[in-house]
Amino acid sequence: MDENKHWQEKGLPPVTARALERAGIRTMEDLAALTREEFVAFHALGEKAMRRCEALLGRPFPSARKEWLAKGLKPWAAWKLSFSRILTVEDLARTSAGQLRQLGLDEQDVGRLEHLAGRGETS
Repeated sequence: MDENKHWQEKGLPPVTARALERAGIRTMEDLAALTREEFVAFHALGEKAMRRCEALLGRPFPSARKEWLAKGLKPWAAWKLSFSRILTVEDLARTSAGQLRQLGLDEQDVGRLEHLAGRGETS
């Protein structure tokens, strides 16, 4: 029980503190490293907990989902990239086609992303 006291001392309710601890989020640095998609994927950490944690951080969790959708990606691919902390074209350029496939993206998605990264042709 003491392990989640850290979060309660920062003003988070016990249920959120326990959920953060169960998710392995033990420090402000751990919390700050998350994307919006990663945060909401944890059990018992929904929108209300996210707003409280964003207030604690003093900023929203980053997400590039809308930006990837605007670049023509399918919703699932956009979510997967943001979940995987691939938030910019620069991040994408550092990610190989093989790594994109390992994320579960299909060949159409990989081809589109390779083009966006300046490495390939669109199909």
